[in-house]
Amino acid sequence: MVLSQDLPRGGMCDVCELKESGSCINYDAIGGCDTFIKRDLYSKKIFNGGAEPIKNSHEYKYLEPSDEGDQILLKEFGDFKCMRCGQINHVEQEPNKLTEPFECMNDVCRRKGPYKKLFPVKLMRPAWKTPTGIIETESVQVLYDIIVDYLKSSIYFEDKLQYNIFALWIMASWIPETFESVPYLMFIAPKDSGKTRGLDIIGEIGYRVIPAVSFSGSSVFRSVDMWNCTLLVDEAEYQLNPKSEKGQDLYGILNGGYKRGMYAIRTETMGDTFVPTIFDIFGFKAIAATRPFNPTLESRSIIFHMEQHEIKNLVLPKEESEEIRNRLLFFRFNQLNKIIRVFPKQLKKGRIIEIYHPIYTLASLVDESLISKLDKYIEQTYQQTKSEDKVSLPEADIIRGLNDKFDDINNVDMKVYVKDLVDFVKYDFPDSSSQQVGYLLKAMGFSRDKDRRGMFVDLSDNQNKSKFDMYKERFGV
Repeated sequence: MVLSQDLPRGGMCDVCELKESGSCINYDAIGGCDTFIKRDLYSKKIFNGGAEPIKNSHEYKYLEPSDEGDQILLKEFGDFKCMRCGQINHVEQEPNKLTEPFECMNDVCRRKGPYKKLFPVKLMRPAWKTPTGIIETESVQVLYDIIVDYLKSSIYFEDKLQYNIFALWIMASWIPETFESVPYLMFIAPKDSGKTRGLDIIGEIGYRVIPAVSFSGSSVFRSVDMWNCTLLVDEAEYQLNPKSEKGQDLYGILNGGYKRGMYAIRTETMGDTFVPTIFDIFGFKAIAATRPFNPTLESRSIIFHMEQHEIKNLVLPKEESEEIRNRLLFFRFNQLNKIIRVFPKQLKKGRIIEIYHPIYTLASLVDESLISKLDKYIEQTYQQTKSEDKVSLPEADIIRGLNDKFDDINNVDMKVYVKDLVDFVKYDFPDSSSQQVGYLLKAMGFSRDKDRRGMFVDLSDNQNKSKFDMYKERFGV
């Protein structure tokens, strides 16, 4: 067990400018440095959170706040407590293998167990890019500014406020326990226009980031549950294939995982019986796609429409990314369970308030002047989305189809058949079927009847007519 003043710093010291194996080696400089980390500051802070893996000197260790919260401790994987005599036994751990002591190292005991593991086994081989140490930043505002500068040299946004939103999202991803709901990031662009670069940046400096590329269907939600990770989905329009098990599981995670308390339920074998097991799928997620393809996911997302543009860093800088991860790790330990959530006050739509409150919470922490800018940005975005909905949703095509038949003077009985509505929807959505249109009508609240010609909506029915008028106003038909 190593005390906080001996922690690996994992960054370039601005005074001594020495760096070796990811750690500043001039501890005298650290102790008296105003621009780097000062060891005496630890005693004045309370740290929260669980174990976090770091890769230091080419091996994994982990950092964890002390029980009192007054220090951050550096620990090694492999400590076992003998349950007979209490002796702490340390065994070096091999990759992809858990090795217990052969016998207790206490000369009086020498028993072969049982042992209690004193380290988090699930973090021994993290599947994400870990910090290499920990760096204290002068303030949350300074950390935010560092991340914004990093983004400006690494990705292009035409709307400059999106750099601020992206930076706030990154910071929020390091404290997911703070929020009851979180926004996804969705990068929309044609090929070679920067959408995958957005995911790459998150992979470098986001919290426990795992791309959903090499998972089996059943392991996706297990990984999200076990590691509380940030999930990346590239080429989402292809990965969310409803005909594959993985596609179904991914869609289920994305559909419900923006809100705390949503779970995936699977049966696990326990002896000779099957037992239902729940998996927590809540957490930050980011999606890249070549086109808008799913209104449900769009409603849970902050959408960035990407464009081709020359950027400074064609390759993301390794050392700069590493330093930001190390600073964000300190931010997590120092801010977790201390931040008061802030909700948009000027916005009235429930879903927008729900998904944007992590962004507002971080904005209030780093720069109050961002709040009014966010209000204006979100209002403009929402109005644009409503305009796009009028022409881009299959529901809008259904209303146009109903309106066409409603205005037909020959349609005396006011019956609109589903098979006729399919023709309107198929123009924009070629894969549409009568079954899909029927499901959408049901979801929109229309009652349906059936006769010899097939399924139809009766617009002479007062309830259907009321729904029809409401949707006409919404979609501008």
